Amino acid sequence: MVKLVVLGSVCQDVYPLQAHVCHGGPPARIDIDGRSFDIDVDGPALPGSKVVAENVEMLCSPSARIKPGGGSYISTKQLIKLLGNAAAIHYVDTSCGCRSISEGLGDQDVQVSFLGRHEIPTNVVIGSGTDRIILKSRINFTVPTPGCPPNPIPGFENVDAILINSPKNVQDFQQIIGQAGNRPRLTCVITPSLPAWFLIDPVLSSGHTVILSEDELSSMAGKSLPPYIQDGQAALELFSGFGVMCFVTLGKDGVLVSADKDVYHIRLNQTTSACMQAQVRRSPERVNGAGDAFAAGVFSYIEAGCSLLPDPVLKTYPIAVSGALAGCCAAINWIGYPNPVEIEDFDITPVC
Repeated sequence: MVKLVVLGSVCQDVYPLQAHVCHGGPPARIDIDGRSFDIDVDGPALPGSKVVAENVEMLCSPSARIKPGGGSYISTKQLIKLLGNAAAIHYVDTSCGCRSISEGLGDQDVQVSFLGRHEIPTNVVIGSGTDRIILKSRINFTVPTPGCPPNPIPGFENVDAILINSPKNVQDFQQIIGQAGNRPRLTCVITPSLPAWFLIDPVLSSGHTVILSEDELSSMAGKSLPPYIQDGQAALELFSGFGVMCFVTLGKDGVLVSADKDVYHIRLNQTTSACMQAQVRRSPERVNGAGDAFAAGVFSYIEAGCSLLPDPVLKTYPIAVSGALAGCCAAINWIGYPNPVEIEDFDITPVC
């Protein structure tokens, strides 16, 4: 049986009933249920942005809906659905964790480990779709004692592959890789929080799989990525040059994927897209987490051959294209597409 690990951190996602950003700042002025708050933010709180903010807990009004979230947690939930008994899943969370998460995943035969490096972060989600604004609490990590190596994570030997989704602390990732020992295959969801050296060693040097979101590329340019990497095409050229299988998600416009020396654009056809957009209008918050479900779909197919599409259909395409199709299926399933997904629901177009 394939042994897979998901590394990241669960978050507390807060959805206020009535919320509006009056001024993006900094500081940002937020109106929650008729009350105004001035919040210190690391950058402008503009539509489509994710910014670190101070004291976001004060925005948790009594009427707000609160549920567990976070990229790694959502990916794990979707992997459970996709993989069934085809793989053993170990969820490794950098936070102190909570009993409900441990019991909820444990009841579905997922091994759960919490590293205890920080409290569970809070995300306040204002709006939906491309206009949503996410205010993220600042994370304060526990500083390890000098000269004292971290305790090994039990049951972490002979791992076949690791999905790293929005890790909060690269030191934890390094421990995981060191303990795994056999150079497991990596699938990494790249975010602006990762330093440049992290991309080169060990992600790019592993020569496996990278997933990016195009709407974050501009904020990553000059930080985690070279300054000329400001669109999906340029990112694909960079990563494919390292022999890395690369996917750039485009939201409702699908995904770009590099397959050998070719680039493909995969998206829903016009009829299926219209049906999908109607579903989004009915449940707009389900869009949150679609990218994490996409990552789970890519990971489950590439590492275990599991997808919502029949395997014989996917095998007619290059592995990267098949992985992208599997990821798209997982994403629209997460959002709540009401029909069984078929290959005819997609347009697959060579770009170059």
